[in-house]
Amino acid sequence: MVDRRRDSPLSAAPKVRARKGVLWDGRWYGPHGIGRFATEIRRRVNIPGMRDLDGSSPPSSPLAVASLPLMQRRHHAELFISPGYVGSPSEKNLLQLLTLHDLIHLESTGNTSRLRRLYYDHFVRPVIRRTRMVMTVSEYSRSLICEWAGLDVEQVVIARNGVSTAFLDDATGPRLNDSKLAVLLVSNEKPYKNNHLAFASLRHLPLDFVLHTVGLSDSTVERLSWEAGVDYSRVIAHGRLSDNELSLLYRSSQCLALPSSIEGFGLPALEAMAVGTPTVYVAQAVSEVVGVFGFQVANRASAEEFASLIMQASMAKSSMSRQLMKRASHYTWEATASAFDRSARSLLGTS
Repeated sequence: MVDRRRDSPLSAAPKVRARKGVLWDGRWYGPHGIGRFATEIRRRVNIPGMRDLDGSSPPSSPLAVASLPLMQRRHHAELFISPGYVGSPSEKNLLQLLTLHDLIHLESTGNTSRLRRLYYDHFVRPVIRRTRMVMTVSEYSRSLICEWAGLDVEQVVIARNGVSTAFLDDATGPRLNDSKLAVLLVSNEKPYKNNHLAFASLRHLPLDFVLHTVGLSDSTVERLSWEAGVDYSRVIAHGRLSDNELSLLYRSSQCLALPSSIEGFGLPALEAMAVGTPTVYVAQAVSEVVGVFGFQVANRASAEEFASLIMQASMAKSSMSRQLMKRASHYTWEATASAFDRSARSLLGTS
């Protein structure tokens, strides 16, 4: 997994004057995309009287979900703000501002996904319909949420991901001392991540291309290599990485491979873009991030096409690097936090 641990949050930001208590769901910090989102926003949002809700259980665990209403009442909060999707439908007098990064759980299969679909339909949807506002990270996710929850477009507020400090380094910074051409896969082991496509593409690339993976276990990397018919020596699996180490990999790679069939945003594409590295991708939401500077496959099942675009991206990297970095500079966590500030102000009726 990528190490997403951050320093203690909070720095100066536009203030929102709350009439009562505001409770921030601080249980989402961790080595994952929502963890980065939560940490970066919390250190910038500064609502007077806002307190953090802490807990030992993951926020989406059955125990944490069941105990949330009690914890909300104990803090006497008027507004509950979460960087994640877990809220409490039983607290009818409490304003709740949740964040739906995507609706991937509604499209996934398996027992866990079925349970999450039930949770989304019977717990999340009633909360956002009652509060009549929800945060998300892209136009793509907003359109899906509006249709699913029956909300108007202005009730779904976009708060896009930003570029963290470690990925603001100049593209000419340190690189791996390796003569091989690196393709980087930053992922996890969920089925929709479609990792096999990146592995299978190696069969169609020259032997001087290697695949670096972050977020996959050694056993998974070995299995995917075997299933794709790829020499295991062409794949380098990385364990936990700091942001600076991950930035080094982004910068050293010819391109980022993002084969996931669906994304709510595609944070790795933004992080790669920030250091001047192009992305080869499948999911529609990623096109919002990279614009005309990305390489999207037409046939999401074709490893040969994915490999062809890797070659194109690799050859284009040096000429488009500065354009990529310029585009990435428009994505800031300050803007993300401001969207939360404005939404909180709207719900609380304060200026």
